[in-house]
Amino acid sequence: SSQRVSSPALPEAIPPEAFTDLTAEERRYIEGNWKLLSAMRDVRIKPVETLEKMALTAGMTVVDLGAGTGYFTFRFSQQVGPTGRVYATDIATGALKYMQALIEREAELGTDYSNISLVQNPLDGTGVAEGTADVVFVCSIHIFSHLDMLNHTPQELAAGDPVALMAAGRKAMIQSIHETLKPGGRFVYMEGRPGSHEGLDLDVDAISDLFGRFGFVELGQHSHLEKMD
Repeated sequence: SSQRVSSPALPEAIPPEAFTDLTAEERRYIEGNWKLLSAMRDVRIKPVETLEKMALTAGMTVVDLGAGTGYFTFRFSQQVGPTGRVYATDIATGALKYMQALIEREAELGTDYSNISLVQNPLDGTGVAEGTADVVFVCSIHIFSHLDMLNHTPQELAAGDPVALMAAGRKAMIQSIHETLKPGGRFVYMEGRPGSHEGLDLDVDAISDLFGRFGFVELGQHSHLEKMD
């Protein structure tokens, strides 16, 4: 039986105009993503149910791969507590600067998120040391498709085996996820809209096939999401 999980509160989002020292790319990122740190997304993403399924406990180490502006990062922080650690990783420095600003603002308000470590991960890895994590979490297949490591034409994608193409193009990243986990650690993957992503059609069975090729063993599937933004 699963223990009922309350919904950890999110920090209030910081609007883009509050930032003064950003590159043009960082500003574009924050302007395009800051509103994603919103409880209004809860209806679709159902974080309470997600946290229940993940069964995080105090002291765990979680890697939030592709953390963005921290929609799950700050919730994980509260779940694992001061003895735990959350590695919030992203390839975008705009994401890391945004979360850093939130952590600093919340500290001034009396909320401690010092168990969050911000990491700029490379295109082909988590950026976190081997054997670190109890859980590596990915919110969507977009973390893979956005990495732009598949150099195929739409025609090639349509004609090819999507799992084989993804296994070849994302090999280094998936291996890095496997290596980042402790023995017995879990990779938790969310997807609210199975189907086509940049020409690759991946359903639940295809995802299981893909990660199975890299030594993962499926522990279970949950279907509490209908669609996700």
